[in-house]
Amino acid sequence: MAYKIAVGSSDGVNINLKFGEVTDFIIYEVEGVEYHLYERRHAGDEVVMEDKENSGCGASGGCGEIGNGCGGSGGGCGGPGDVIHKVALIDDCRCVVCKKIGFQAQKQFEKKAISVFDVACEVTEALDKIVSYYHQLDRRKLVSKRYHIRKATLRDIDQITALEALCFPAKEAATKEDFLKRLTVYADHFLVAEENGNIISIVNGMVSNEENLRDEMYENAGLHDEEGDWQMIFGVLTHPNHRRKGIAAKLLTQFINEARKEQRKGLVLTCKEELLHYYEKFGFVSEGVSASEHGGVVWYQMRLVYEGAIHIIQGDATGESYD
Repeated sequence: MAYKIAVGSSDGVNINLKFGEVTDFIIYEVEGVEYHLYERRHAGDEVVMEDKENSGCGASGGCGEIGNGCGGSGGGCGGPGDVIHKVALIDDCRCVVCKKIGFQAQKQFEKKAISVFDVACEVTEALDKIVSYYHQLDRRKLVSKRYHIRKATLRDIDQITALEALCFPAKEAATKEDFLKRLTVYADHFLVAEENGNIISIVNGMVSNEENLRDEMYENAGLHDEEGDWQMIFGVLTHPNHRRKGIAAKLLTQFINEARKEQRKGLVLTCKEELLHYYEKFGFVSEGVSASEHGGVVWYQMRLVYEGAIHIIQGDATGESYD
């Protein structure tokens, strides 16, 4: 979807004007990651200083002085009316970019849900960064609208088994029988992300009073203890066609938050070395190589402990996902 960006620049090359100094806004139209000059909009011939703190009011020629300042005989600071006029002129834009945007103008833009950016650099440098930011933001919003997160049920078993087989080697993947046991005993600890009836991501694991994740837990659902202190995580996986969209991050974040509401001490998982950095973003800390021999590969145990107001991120900017 196309949108517009208003820029304050005297030469079309540099963002070198405060909002109050702009007499002509340069409007750019954006489509995806591409942008082009759309038009110029004339805001008026007078320089409007909408914020005393930023305008130097009180100095020579400023507010109260005989000259071009507020209260003088000239036509300088126009007050809130001029701010409202300028904001209305570009109220179809998604954001406005100036060297400085005063408090009064920011309040008006906030009412219209228009973002403001205070920067002093080349126009192209600012636009490249802002357009890239909005592009990623819009993609994540679009993906979020397409899928929803819910608890798994026995009806999902075939899709879950197929997804597991797609994401893990046969020697590491859980079987249909394994999932049947898990969904029968602890379906409340099994989340799926679903899009148009298709399961595209899952996270699951039993609860235990044992502090470490043992290989036997993967196959023996009877070891689940609903009153246990630790939420185990057996797998976090996403369909290859839906990776790097932040889906696994949102699924994992909800899983973490639910365990906290249930007053667990924390969560425990094992992963391969290359994924340590990913889980660290959610607050997990590596405890070194695990005793696990699952699938005949080396696993690292990681633990997230709830301590007071622990910070949990809402997924990383890249949308990187576990597979």
